[in-house]
Amino acid sequence: MKRKHNYNSDEEINKQVLDEMIETILSGNFVCFVGAGMSVPLKYPSWEDSIILIEEFAIRYCFVDRSDIIKIRGLNRLERAQGVKDLIEKKKKDSYQEFIYTTFKEKDTNQSEDHCLLLKLPFQHVLTTNYDVCLEHADNKVRDELSLSINWKEKLKVEELLDALGANNSRRRIFHIHGIYDDINSIVFTSREYTECYDNTSYMKNTLWTILTTKRVLFVGYRFNDDDEYVQILKKCKFDFDRVKPRHYTLYGININDYNDKKKRIEIREMLTRKYSVEPIFYPVWEDNGAENHSELRNILYAIYSTYKANIEQEVENNVNIGSKTDRQSAERLRQIMRANYDYSRRSNDSA
Repeated sequence: MKRKHNYNSDEEINKQVLDEMIETILSGNFVCFVGAGMSVPLKYPSWEDSIILIEEFAIRYCFVDRSDIIKIRGLNRLERAQGVKDLIEKKKKDSYQEFIYTTFKEKDTNQSEDHCLLLKLPFQHVLTTNYDVCLEHADNKVRDELSLSINWKEKLKVEELLDALGANNSRRRIFHIHGIYDDINSIVFTSREYTECYDNTSYMKNTLWTILTTKRVLFVGYRFNDDDEYVQILKKCKFDFDRVKPRHYTLYGININDYNDKKKRIEIREMLTRKYSVEPIFYPVWEDNGAENHSELRNILYAIYSTYKANIEQEVENNVNIGSKTDRQSAERLRQIMRANYDYSRRSNDSA
């Protein structure tokens, strides 16, 4: 049944959606989709900033004429990226690879508290369009069992991921759907690279369609841009099933002025649910010295994690006096999880 919005109800709806999402996460049948916004606080560029950076790289290090760069700025962002890549490769063939590697390589600080809180939640798998490996570093820090890192070029590993979608205890995969910085052949950044990934074969379209239609998904660090192929696939899923109730969720930061504008919030909510079948949990974003401040995202992630942690503690308490060997093993496994979480929290406090 479709919710009826009024201008006084969206804050209550926000809380209700957050509660529904937490319950879904606790079920374990959930996948996380991580965008560039999660890596920006660690000084990695957003997709839009990457275009500006590669243009400056072309001018400064590859001696591309600035007038040639200006000529292609009217193109859409994928064609613009392709145009810069073509100009670079005419001057220095391997410089595009150098740009990708140096821009997205590992840094001294490779994960944020937000990454760690996110990876401690019981997502079955994590998908990302990011080229960096911040998720892998966070996963290594907070979990006993390391996830498998794969990219879209590794078809056998992607097939194994699809086979594992129905298994509750399968090993978590971190799936880089647009490649990883140290494998230039896997990078999907320009229009022709998008064509290779999505149009030359139906394999990636079918893979994402399968995940989006069989799993509930939480999007974090994303803006839903219709230029992106995976967003078109999300829209197709909405069209194919025409669900009345939104299937997926997003932690969605909006400018503080829009956040306080009840009418604007309802407009954004209805747009996301109508076009993508995605229900937002809003949080306010401030301008901070010319940059966006998403500090409220951490408060939401911590609230989700605290609920998950309390749920695990209750399961331990419920199982501790049960006599069967299977249940004792389950309880011991839950204790190990809690010890790992405690050790991580203690390390975080010590380093603060």
